[in-house]
Amino acid sequence: NMERTGSPRDCTCPGRTWDTTRRYSQAWDNRARVVLTLMRLGIVGGTFDPIHLGHLMIAEKARVTLNIDSVLFIPAGNPWMKSGREIASPMDRLNMVKLATSQNRSFEVSELEIDRPGPTYTIDTLEQLRRSMVHGDKIFLIMGSDSFLHFNKWNRCNDILKLCELVVAQRPGTPDQVKQRTMNCAM
Repeated sequence: NMERTGSPRDCTCPGRTWDTTRRYSQAWDNRARVVLTLMRLGIVGGTFDPIHLGHLMIAEKARVTLNIDSVLFIPAGNPWMKSGREIASPMDRLNMVKLATSQNRSFEVSELEIDRPGPTYTIDTLEQLRRSMVHGDKIFLIMGSDSFLHFNKWNRCNDILKLCELVVAQRPGTPDQVKQRTMNCAM
């Protein structure tokens, strides 16, 4: 049998853990051929102050449409784009996300950014996740068109595009110019 390497990471909803050491392959028949199952991981990040039905709906639609194995919700610890605004504490937002996602077995929650000191950048999270994954695994960064509108302001946005595929969900009231830019990324 082949096993993934990496260290267990991040408590999720009670009783579930997103664990990078999970077994993703199995040996079969008497010649011990190995079948490697590559992971398709969806990521939904954000401040989640509060998390709402729209977040859950776009995550589930992306999961089903793109045959994603698991969707990992990652609340931002110290969201740099929200500096100067009053937001709920990281632990309150984390608990809201855990509660909101607890009924969907394909949804998991990570404390990765909550635990990280300093400003929270998506690129740092993607690089950390990518280090624990097998070559060929896919990461899908799921976002609404309102977030995509400001994607060019994200830290190292071009590097983000090298580590994952963007999945952009149209949201009500999306300006026409954003609809045109998201056509190739949209679900």
